[in-house]
Amino acid sequence: MLALAAASCSKSSDDDATLSDNCYISAFTLGQMQRSVSTTTAAGNDTTYTVAYSGSAFPMTIDQRAQTITMATPLLMNTHLDAVLTTVTFTGALVHAPENDTTTWATYSTTDSVDFTTPRIYRVVSTDGKSHRDYRVWLTTRSTLADTYTWQRSETAMPQVQMIAIDWALTDEITDNYQIMAELYYVQRNGNTRLMLACRRNGADATEPLAIWSRLLHDSDPWTRFDIAPDNPYGLVAPGQLALVSYDNYLMAFVAGSRTIYVSHDNGITWKTDSNLSIPSDINLTADDGTPLPMSAMAMGATIWLAVGSDVWTLCSNSYGEQ
Repeated sequence: MLALAAASCSKSSDDDATLSDNCYISAFTLGQMQRSVSTTTAAGNDTTYTVAYSGSAFPMTIDQRAQTITMATPLLMNTHLDAVLTTVTFTGALVHAPENDTTTWATYSTTDSVDFTTPRIYRVVSTDGKSHRDYRVWLTTRSTLADTYTWQRSETAMPQVQMIAIDWALTDEITDNYQIMAELYYVQRNGNTRLMLACRRNGADATEPLAIWSRLLHDSDPWTRFDIAPDNPYGLVAPGQLALVSYDNYLMAFVAGSRTIYVSHDNGITWKTDSNLSIPSDINLTADDGTPLPMSAMAMGATIWLAVGSDVWTLCSNSYGEQ
């Protein structure tokens, strides 16, 4: 392939010049990417925030014959393409310019963000300056969210993890007025450690959304209850046993006996179902008499472990980097 690259470099001025093999790109990798995520507040208002993810999970394919650099898999939905960092491995001198304005070349630097809202031309110039090679580079984004999740039955038990002693410092308001359905200790995307309780108010109907109590793991931080507005349909409804996990930058709630999985992107304020994410039909959720089987869940790395009765399953997101 490198020999092909050398042979196909074009002369820039002197027809009698010896073609140099120092004008090709051998690797092209995306850096940290930014994307917009939309959610709904407890008051029912739409809001948008920005999250980061690694572009290296999305390999770029170099076609030396066609002189193109393309994506094997599109980037995540709503990724910002106006300021992208790249790491390029090349031999020679490298410059780039928008495809529609190749009269303005910029010298390549790993610290410079590049606008990829339109395709770009990356030009590698040989060390003797007598030949060059142009690559057309463009990025694409997905128009939908993740659509593939892999469930597998595990032949082993759920991993054993070391328990951390935590002083939850529950208040009388919580212990006197609520039944704790599930608890979660996790690290937010900003690095803060948070404690969360999913509670049923004493005397509440099983169809009423659970109350979410939350606080940062600091002695001076108080417990805060996330109230659900009456007209907000995004509460967490769990008639029975509940299992919570923190998976990358969001929370997931599994409800015993239900194939519905709730997802929260705002630390438990609102919970929404995901049409692409539910417990498949080949996982048995109930006993012979129809009662829900005991359920527990935990997240470790890019894998979620789900125990239903005596069966253990693992869940991984697709290869597009959404995990």
